[in-house]
Amino acid sequence: MNKNERNKLSCKGIIYLIVGSLCILIAPTILTLPACASIFDFSESGQIGDTIGGITAPIVSILGSILVFWALKAQIDANNIVQSQIKEQWDRENLNLLCDRLIKSIDGFSIEYEDNSKKTGSEAIYDMLHELYCASGHSKDDIDANPTTAELISILEICKAAKTTLDNSKITDKSAFELVIIHQFKYRIYPRVKKEGEAKSFTEHYCEEHQAYHGLCDEMAFLFEELEEKLIIKKGEAENP
Repeated sequence: MNKNERNKLSCKGIIYLIVGSLCILIAPTILTLPACASIFDFSESGQIGDTIGGITAPIVSILGSILVFWALKAQIDANNIVQSQIKEQWDRENLNLLCDRLIKSIDGFSIEYEDNSKKTGSEAIYDMLHELYCASGHSKDDIDANPTTAELISILEICKAAKTTLDNSKITDKSAFELVIIHQFKYRIYPRVKKEGEAKSFTEHYCEEHQAYHGLCDEMAFLFEELEEKLIIKKGEAENP
């Protein structure tokens, strides 16, 4: 329920309270005056207290029921607001955790070379993807046996989880988290696989220019394709590049 709906609900409650109170105040006076027809004449009906009580009791009962209804409805709406705030806070904390883990995972990614040199972060990811892209025949056993490749897949899965969590959340500042996720993928992971417009498909394919097979293992290729669609390609660009 938004603010305007809550204001309308409060106005209705106030109106019912005012109308009901006026009915209680004026009903005894009006209904105990001499009437134009005997059926409406209450001026001779018992003690005045009994008459007033008998006349106003139904009105008070109806008014009380209405006020109880609005009170319960307001309580339910308040509970829904609290639950929504708790869900938003949980989503925000989860997104903070995923974004932080994504950044630290990229920063901590490293590869070592035969000359004992070492690269870390996006430079290491670039070289690793170059090596994987220019090779072929990556089996699942090869991936499982190579912790560096498995770690790179894990980074892609964290990026995907962060984007999925963001899309399903109802936080108000989505753009800030989306900017972080897009930056990490587009500028720190993505450059090598789309270098100079290579391969419209990430999966293994035959390269006429180099007379060799290029591409990524299926698991990694599917993750790149999904993240590319969610974070890089805007609607309409796929059909009109």
